[in-house]
Amino acid sequence: GMADEAAAAYTRLTALVPDDAAALLGLGQALVALDRPAEAEDAFTRARAAAAQDHRPLNGLGIVRDLAGDHAAAQAFYRQGLALSPDSLSLKNNLGLSLALSGTFAEAIQVLGDAAKAPGAGPRARQNLALVYGLSGDMDRAAKIGRLDLSEAQVQSNLKRYEALRKLSDTARARAVHTDQGPDR
Repeated sequence: GMADEAAAAYTRLTALVPDDAAALLGLGQALVALDRPAEAEDAFTRARAAAAQDHRPLNGLGIVRDLAGDHAAAQAFYRQGLALSPDSLSLKNNLGLSLALSGTFAEAIQVLGDAAKAPGAGPRARQNLALVYGLSGDMDRAAKIGRLDLSEAQVQSNLKRYEALRKLSDTARARAVHTDQGPDR
């Protein structure tokens, strides 16, 4: 919750060790939280160069491209990351969310449904699936999945949020989905 301080610390660290992939990833994540996607993209690109076989910079680059509304490029980054780390729940979830942001709901539901059933998947994966059902307009399924982990009051709150998200611009919706900000947050 202290993105400003994290970005400052990671900036100092990357000045000392410019090719430290972990520091560059942390910097990119902090910059995404601060809504500075161009700078985050630079950090993730540098992290990718420093650790070519690490899937995490590709995940970060995908998020940045989604935030810019370039979902096709985002999905390409997520798929490249999955080629390196096929079991990454983060990549699967972000790919599913990106597919939903681009309006490809059937594929998004398939990807997130598989992710929700994967070993190690928890409530977050199921709630991302509920979110995609909500974004697609299927509030009954969104509510059914939401009830697996949430109270009825939380489910009803989420259904209202899904309706609000559907009314946002593409970039505002992407920001809300990828940063847990936006309507009612």
